[in-house]
Amino acid sequence: MAPRPRRSPVPARAGSLAAILSAVLAVTGCTAGGGAGTTSTATRTPTSTVAPTTIADPPPPDPVTRWVSAATTLKAATSASYTITGSYVLDGVGSTLDRDFRVDAARQVLQVDFDARNQDSDGSSSHVSGRLVVTPRGAVVQRPRGSGGWRKATSHDLTLVGVDAKARITGLPSMLESFEATSDLGLGEISGSLDVREGFDVTGLGFLLADDAELRDSIGGILYTKMTFADDGALDTVDVDGSDSTIGDVTVGGSSKQLPEEQLLSILTFTQGHLVVTGIDRPVDIEVPPPLRAT
Repeated sequence: MAPRPRRSPVPARAGSLAAILSAVLAVTGCTAGGGAGTTSTATRTPTSTVAPTTIADPPPPDPVTRWVSAATTLKAATSASYTITGSYVLDGVGSTLDRDFRVDAARQVLQVDFDARNQDSDGSSSHVSGRLVVTPRGAVVQRPRGSGGWRKATSHDLTLVGVDAKARITGLPSMLESFEATSDLGLGEISGSLDVREGFDVTGLGFLLADDAELRDSIGGILYTKMTFADDGALDTVDVDGSDSTIGDVTVGGSSKQLPEEQLLSILTFTQGHLVVTGIDRPVDIEVPPPLRAT
């Protein structure tokens, strides 16, 4: 955020008029009474001045205050929308998960459109699209998106997309609940950490936990996270870079027969997640599917 411009010093205030100009002109020449004219002189009054003053720029908010303020705004919002892109790519092999979240907090309705693309080592690729809708009546999923058919969402579907169907729906992305702010990086950016499970929801690695109960039970730690804010203090973007969490002091641990810890850390090194808040308290269009409509 650009620093506030300094206000110009207050100009000196003018004092009283310098003086009333003098010298009432003497009468020249002779008069009947023969009297001579007289002259009077006014004195100058000193000009009073006010010392210039300046207004100091307010100190920037500390990272904790900045985050708490932005989170409070999102939690109180009647609606919100945001997008998340998570990816793991190494030598052309990996996966990308794009998600578009729409939140109607007033109705307690959440919609997520998702697109998952995988690139295998043999050069083949696959693509899956879908829509997940959550209401107080439950959660349903449509795959592929637009196919018309709906089924009850499984725990696998919810973990893959990064949604907790039992949590109260608010404008604050649920995967940011554990964020802890630590440092102000300047220019409207702060850094901190996310619990690794919620970090996986941002980076799109939730499928690792959905498919591996042993890993889900053993994993722990935090992922280094950065946030930027708009000029009005609202949350703008969130970035999770796995490589920042696996260099130096390793902050993540966990393993399973399918995925030893060394391989887990290797995957994290090439994983990134990017969240963008696209709207707060703006109308969102969510059509509740027939299975969740009140009868």
